[in-house]
Amino acid sequence: MKTTLVIPALLLLAASVAAQTTPAPTKDPVSSALRDILAGRRKNTVAAVEAMPAEKFNYKPTADQMTFAISSST
Repeated sequence: MKTTLVIPALLLLAASVAAQTTPAPTKDPVSSALRDILAGRRKNTVAAVEAMPAEKFNYKPTADQMTFAISSST
């Protein structure tokens, strides 16, 4: 009987201790988050540009929208 109560009590204690530990605060959390996100965004952007056929870089769905390519006139 005691063993059946001790094991759940230890698990509950371990869970509460784990929930209370927080990572050390960073100097600038916004910059840190952006730095973490940037690597994935860079990878996706490069993959999208490499996947786009060169002859479609000037494609424009409507006159008001930008082309896929970067305009040299800006």
